[in-house]
Amino acid sequence: MDEIQKADPRARKTAGWILAGIAGLALVGLFALAPTGPEIAERVANYLIGAQGQPARVIVPGLLLIAPLLLVAGWLYRYGGQVVRAGRLPLPTEKVIRDTVVHTGAAARWRGQMIRGLALLLFVASGCLPFAVNALVQSLPK
Repeated sequence: MDEIQKADPRARKTAGWILAGIAGLALVGLFALAPTGPEIAERVANYLIGAQGQPARVIVPGLLLIAPLLLVAGWLYRYGGQVVRAGRLPLPTEKVIRDTVVHTGAAARWRGQMIRGLALLLFVASGCLPFAVNALVQSLPK
């Protein structure tokens, strides 16, 4: 019979509050930026048009776009490694918000490798992003 890791009520409550906070911030941002959306898009387009021929003005925003992807990729790669080493998913020290089947042995190692694969995919995508931004800038009318 499969092992079931029971849900932690405190973790469930915390996750609910975090989700509610993110949803609230998203609503505030949506209503605060909705009237200025077209103005922001026009300002970004004008900035990129003015940046043609000035790579530094494109590289810095590009790096700001890449940084979160690299952080998430690094965290996923590390987490996948922990799963592979422990041979258990969820990890023994993790708390879950619902009753969860515990995968052990080869199944857990396979999932850990898939998490690492996703991390590498995000890493490659972050490497392609500067080229996509550059192509966008070059395609804008002068």
